[in-house]
Amino acid sequence: MIYEYGGTGGEKFDYVYGIQSIALRAGANVDQITINGIAYGGDGGNDCGTLTLEAGEYINGIHGRSGANIDQVTFVTNRGKILVGGDGGGGDPFSIAPIKLKGIGGRSGSNIDRLKFDRSEERRVGKECRSRW
Repeated sequence: MIYEYGGTGGEKFDYVYGIQSIALRAGANVDQITINGIAYGGDGGNDCGTLTLEAGEYINGIHGRSGANIDQVTFVTNRGKILVGGDGGGGDPFSIAPIKLKGIGGRSGSNIDRLKFDRSEERRVGKECRSRW
């Protein structure tokens, strides 16, 4: 399932699958996203850090704000690691969780105009699914 947030500016960048690391640069907006060492967007903003996934770890939540571009994005892993970029001051909020992120694509120019997330739902067994032996 694909979810898309942001505007139509910038140039398209194709999906990156097999995500091992995500880094962000941001100020008022998300200026750059680096996925598995490949950077998209501009050089502005501040270095927000790098989220490196360990064996068995994956992105299970994505939250943020977007309008004409990506104002803020937060990535959360199944082990509780968090990476945040952008001030979150504009645009409309979005949130997708619980998920298992498969890939990231989008559009970028001097900043990140659009992000697209390819994901599968994370299945959870609720209390109503108990077994008796």
